[in-house]
Amino acid sequence: MSGLKIFSAHSFESIDYCRTMTEKENNLHPSDNNRERRKFYRVNDAIGLEYKLIDQAPKPGADADSPFSVSGRFRLLNELNRIEQESSILLRHVSDEDRNLARYLSSQNKKIDIIARLIVSDEVSTVPYTVRNVSLSEGGCSFINEEPLEPNQYIALKLFFFSSYLGMVLYGQVVDNHPLEDETDKDAGIYQTNVEFVDLSGSDRQTLARYIIRRQAEQRRSEDD
Repeated sequence: MSGLKIFSAHSFESIDYCRTMTEKENNLHPSDNNRERRKFYRVNDAIGLEYKLIDQAPKPGADADSPFSVSGRFRLLNELNRIEQESSILLRHVSDEDRNLARYLSSQNKKIDIIARLIVSDEVSTVPYTVRNVSLSEGGCSFINEEPLEPNQYIALKLFFFSSYLGMVLYGQVVDNHPLEDETDKDAGIYQTNVEFVDLSGSDRQTLARYIIRRQAEQRRSEDD
């Protein structure tokens, strides 16, 4: 995939949570904060992640004014993902009652999957994506970069999940950003950035939750093989 730039200088084995504090959690005892964070499913994964700093908190529906240049393929993949989710729900409902209809819906999902694979191949061959190791939850994410970011800075994130043929533009606020000591270069200037999502719609939260749960299952199966 010639459009990919790999950025995976550090793994996240030592990171035990994503920063996902909400306004309500800020008033909790630290031990309560940890319990609240752990309510979120989270996964460590290599995904395409680009970010841009923004001056103010995003307005509801800010995707329409996205600071990123989003291709038609990117939008089409999101639409295919929405269709696949809807058909999966129908498939679960009808599988025990009408097996023929269930087979039909299953075949439609396979068609969507084939189309999505072709679109992803075209997308990553023409659009540069930086691949980062990311710790991701419904509430926020943590990733490694080479730029020191200020706490409370608002940030726009463009995420691309290669394994699920899905792209998202989300908004967040930097919780903290601290330097990491690189084993080979003490002056490498590598930072761990922890971001809390803001203005996250219900549908985006559900999409993240489904992706995280599915990716966790895939990783467990891979470990068992």
